[in-house]
Amino acid sequence: MASYCLVGLVTLLVCAQCIGALTVRDYGSFQVSMLRHGEIYATDRACYAWEDVTPWYHGMTHIRGPNDKQGDIRMRVDCPVKIFLAIDSRYPQNGPPNDQYKRTPDSVVLGGCHARTLFYIYESIVTHGPGHVIINAFSDNMAGIFLRDARLISPAARLHVTSLPAGWELGMMRDGEKYATNRASYAMTDVAPKFYGTLHLRGPNDKTSPMTFNINVPATLYVAIDTRYPNPLDRSFVATGEKLVLAGSHPRTDFAVYEKSLPPGNVVISLSATRMLAVMLKPQIDNTFKAGSPLRGMEAPMNSSISCIGYIKAYFLFEYEPTSWVTRSCYVTATISTVSAVPATFLNLLVIAAIARSSTLRSPSFLLICSMAVSDLLVGLLFQPRFTVLRVAEAMGDFDVYCRAAYLASFGNVVIRDDRCDD
Repeated sequence: MASYCLVGLVTLLVCAQCIGALTVRDYGSFQVSMLRHGEIYATDRACYAWEDVTPWYHGMTHIRGPNDKQGDIRMRVDCPVKIFLAIDSRYPQNGPPNDQYKRTPDSVVLGGCHARTLFYIYESIVTHGPGHVIINAFSDNMAGIFLRDARLISPAARLHVTSLPAGWELGMMRDGEKYATNRASYAMTDVAPKFYGTLHLRGPNDKTSPMTFNINVPATLYVAIDTRYPNPLDRSFVATGEKLVLAGSHPRTDFAVYEKSLPPGNVVISLSATRMLAVMLKPQIDNTFKAGSPLRGMEAPMNSSISCIGYIKAYFLFEYEPTSWVTRSCYVTATISTVSAVPATFLNLLVIAAIARSSTLRSPSFLLICSMAVSDLLVGLLFQPRFTVLRVAEAMGDFDVYCRAAYLASFGNVVIRDDRCDD
């Protein structure tokens, strides 16, 4: 136990400077706010606003500056961060350097009193901070700057939707969310917490069959159907008993919600008739993965149609970043565990042998010490090597090794059947 305490203590010291929420300081004339639908875009354009902010970006730290950004932008952060730049799609040549940023499939819309304009989102390849951060990717162009705490990794939670039908848009379900691409004054309301923050696939007012798109991670599909007409969905959808309400300039109308679990890949929604409906998606893994704990958030959906092992596989297959701060912490804890396992094994073995061989040491107090030594011996002999294998497999992205090690410790945080590891 002492060796495990040492591992925990050193890990705590490594992470001590960034335990709390992300804090940004020393950002000069810029302003700091939270990215959300309706968020003011620029310090000198009060009526310009970000719109159609999808769930993964909602809540990020927004570094708000002038309309046209240029030169170096400096600030100080207290945690490792990923930088996201939203670049005007009308001028793709103004995108950031390819050796520093990568284009994501995501986008956000600049609206308000500005004509709705798509902005492509780029993500920094490496993490920045803690400490001084310099962003020097601008040459007098319109752009947005968003920061995300790099400790909150989201491999299988980062849902990407591609190959949408022409003219469809992505947004976030909330009260007041625009219902249809061709009905600007229709809005969703009475959105329950379960559906608030889901990814909204916004199409025309009347949806026709088939509706197709692709997703990259396991997700739950919610379809809210106009209750004035028969349900056009097939039997693979299950009624939840819940409702959303369509309002705005439309008379308040209940929409019954149906759900279905989806694996990654192509999605086809077939309808028996044209209907007014809303389509929502939610990744099946919690969006707040913490450093060194890839299984956090995976226990809850154990009873879903996607097996537990699928979640672990998703962690390694979808956007795993071997250079991230999380991965470096894995190497630190694995090294400490390996070094401390040797004395934990041999020193406790000596204590057990001494008490066993000496009759004068067989008093109740020494027997208590002996039982503690046996416990520590098992930790050093069994648990610490297993812990090291898990951390190294995580750092190297080796799904098979991680699965076997997790199975050997099936009485831990998550239970994995051996036959599932062979999938």
